[in-house]
Amino acid sequence: MDELRALVQRRGCIDVAVVLFDDYEMLDVYGPLELLACSKVLPHRESRGRMRIRFLSVAETKMAKPADGVTTMTDACVYDDAAAPADVLFVPGGLGTRALQHDAKFVARLAELAARATVVLSVCTGSLLLAASGALSGKKATTNKVAFDEIASQHPSVQWQKAARWSVDGKFYTSSGVAAGIDLARFFLKELFSTKVAQMACNVAEYQHSEDADHDPFAHRTSKPVLKNSLGRTLRLVLVAYDQFEMLDTFGPLEMFAVANRLLVRQGEKPAFELTSVAEDQLTKSFEGPVFCMDQVLQNATRLEEIDLLLLPGGIGTIREIYNPLFQHSIRALVESSQRVMTVCTGSAILGSAGLLENRRGTTNKLAFDLMQLFAPRVKWFPTARWVVDGKFYTSSGVSAGTDLSLALLRELFGAQLATAVADHAEYCWEATDEGTVDPFTHTIPKQTLGHRIFTRVQKAVVGMIFWLGFKCGFKMQITRSLI
Repeated sequence: MDELRALVQRRGCIDVAVVLFDDYEMLDVYGPLELLACSKVLPHRESRGRMRIRFLSVAETKMAKPADGVTTMTDACVYDDAAAPADVLFVPGGLGTRALQHDAKFVARLAELAARATVVLSVCTGSLLLAASGALSGKKATTNKVAFDEIASQHPSVQWQKAARWSVDGKFYTSSGVAAGIDLARFFLKELFSTKVAQMACNVAEYQHSEDADHDPFAHRTSKPVLKNSLGRTLRLVLVAYDQFEMLDTFGPLEMFAVANRLLVRQGEKPAFELTSVAEDQLTKSFEGPVFCMDQVLQNATRLEEIDLLLLPGGIGTIREIYNPLFQHSIRALVESSQRVMTVCTGSAILGSAGLLENRRGTTNKLAFDLMQLFAPRVKWFPTARWVVDGKFYTSSGVSAGTDLSLALLRELFGAQLATAVADHAEYCWEATDEGTVDPFTHTIPKQTLGHRIFTRVQKAVVGMIFWLGFKCGFKMQITRSLI
């Protein structure tokens, strides 16, 4: 880590390369990257703008498709000259690792990339790929707990740490399954920058982290409950994304729904959800993350009928969509066709600005709580709630709160047994009886001093005028990242 810190001081920015492949695990990637992205935009000079994140596909098409997720576009292929060197190599897990570990060309390339990297991060069965490459020989490491014994028996030269939530040996930082990668990312930021930066990133993501690397609460869970699709059918899930949407807002819930599908199908049941992704543009950029290829564009998606669950994430792109006539028209039509509507973070402000939450209870991102209230003053905002349900509307607080809400929705739709099994499989710490009434991040709502109130109102007026005028003049107005 000393060498990486020295690179930050010398060059001002480090390069993080994320390896993606078909059937990669969504939360393995976008949970940790959420914290890294947050650290890039914090007001602290020690971390602001200090990372450049790029994405590498195994496929030469520069695309990767997670199971039950959205097709991801990458910057380069791992075999391209542009793929190396990277200061930090990030290797996620997922079902795709099972085939990749036998791909001699890829394993050799991964060994080369790992050898040239200053730090190597892996989540879940990403350590299986590193073990197959020989990079972890003689090193301490951990991996997904469901597959732990199988992987450990395949690669006995690695000193596997079963009780560990994450493990560090030299330049290799490995985590347990899925959600454990977020804890690893927090520790990585603490080591690279400071405790303050790491905690601020968790506050922005509203993530309750684990401090104990040596204790994984999922290390010894062996129960395999009988699971049923109690509805007897697959629900239509529609994701509505937009320019600069938030990664964890989106892929935290989608991960839980994808895991539910996987667990049900393994027991001969119908999957819980079938996903359709839509956005104004088929190629849509996430905030500090990759570009995604959507299934449909908004103009065609308004024809969708009988939507069982509509998912609307938040992100800094929210403000553009509040003033975007096309998006506002489309979201009203989609909400009308939906049995349930779930928002994460500032997604609720989009619905509120469209009049869809008028006189209804809701919540939103706590750091942006006062600004979102100004955009949707007729919503009955609840500052202390982790999530709120009012009729068919399910609104959550910021970022990781959406993952909690998605588990609560699984509990409501399919029963507590499936929801608990999903959380356990994803190694995500969740209380099965939680009703979302208490948000541990309420304290992050900015203090309402006179100066802050004036600043927030001026910010809304100026940004609102820019977007309103731009759309009136026919401009695309994909400028949120430059304004906020």
